[in-house]
Amino acid sequence: MASGRNILRSRPISHVSYAVNNLEKAVEHWTTVLGAGPFFVVDKVGFDEISFNGGPCVWEHSAAFGQWGSISVELQENRRTEPAAFTRLVLPGPLPVVNHVAYLSETPEEDSRELAAAGHPLFLHARFGGIEMRFHDTTAAIGHPVEIHRDSAALRSNFSRIAAAALNWDGSNPLRPMGETP
Repeated sequence: MASGRNILRSRPISHVSYAVNNLEKAVEHWTTVLGAGPFFVVDKVGFDEISFNGGPCVWEHSAAFGQWGSISVELQENRRTEPAAFTRLVLPGPLPVVNHVAYLSETPEEDSRELAAAGHPLFLHARFGGIEMRFHDTTAAIGHPVEIHRDSAALRSNFSRIAAAALNWDGSNPLRPMGETP
């Protein structure tokens, strides 16, 4: 174990992500039964760069982000994941399932090194637009991976905008395009 600071204790979780079978049905359940929402969807997430354990991989998915009380939630419909070892990490059990928790970091490289030194190896590095993410295998310890996002004003703005949309939301239009203004 690393003797440095406890990264996961010092970083607040930015969102919890669930892998689901069908994004639209999951959003319907989360909004009507659990009272979460509205959800903002990124259909067919496209990566500028993505690697699994330093090599090629495929991660075709769509994601919808919403607010559930004080918790930011991502619902993720995975259409194609390769190789099989990657699939086992992002889909760690029967669906629906928590597939990661995420936090924002101003020092993702340092946090990544510390997590790896603590026995939680980096398995995915990806970028799209100005968003950079790193996934670490914490499955044996907590049942799912941890995602580190490089902190940015754009990410914070997105999460703030989604949380603001949930305030006094009347339940209408529960699934919206990510770029839509609340």
